[in-house]
Amino acid sequence: QAQDWVSYQSEAEINDLVDTGTELLMATDAGLVVMNKSTFEKTIFNTGNSNLISNHIEAITQAATGEVWIGTYDLALMHFDGTDFQDLTLPEGDINSNTIELYDLEIAANGDFWVGSSQGAFHRQGTAWNQYVDEFGSDAWDIEINDAGEVFVGDFHIHKFANGAWTNISETTNLTSYLHAELFLSSTGDLYYGGDLQGVGRYDGTQW
Repeated sequence: QAQDWVSYQSEAEINDLVDTGTELLMATDAGLVVMNKSTFEKTIFNTGNSNLISNHIEAITQAATGEVWIGTYDLALMHFDGTDFQDLTLPEGDINSNTIELYDLEIAANGDFWVGSSQGAFHRQGTAWNQYVDEFGSDAWDIEINDAGEVFVGDFHIHKFANGAWTNISETTNLTSYLHAELFLSSTGDLYYGGDLQGVGRYDGTQW
């Protein structure tokens, strides 16, 4: 006799968040949790009560225009307008849809989209997508974009995209990561890098 399976997902695991000033928008394994910072009242948006096509939201970011976008674990990007999800966008490239995983989503000041995934980094200019894999490796775990528009991608090393070209800026250091590199831009513009049980590095734009 056939069995019916029920999948349980928890919003207790927060993968990413955006602070709008009055609300926290939290990307979780069970949808988007919106919490009022004053009252702590929470609203959960999921596939059952919204246009969201997958409950596992891995990344969320706010563009310079104020628009909020989310990225699901299976590579779907959607705009959250405060009440629902719109404008479904899927990165285009050499993709194995059965194995690809989204790790990060960032939007540059000029409106370009950058997506980090298990099959490289994806860059959208206008409506056209470029996929970068051979430039640094298969995994693009984390992405940061500075005020000058330079894009930093962390895999086993740290790579910078500027003026249409990639450079490995950590090649001369002993900084490495095994899984899930973490990048952070400080208010002074310094780039911090955390590897997996290896150490932390600070890059001031010219040296570590």
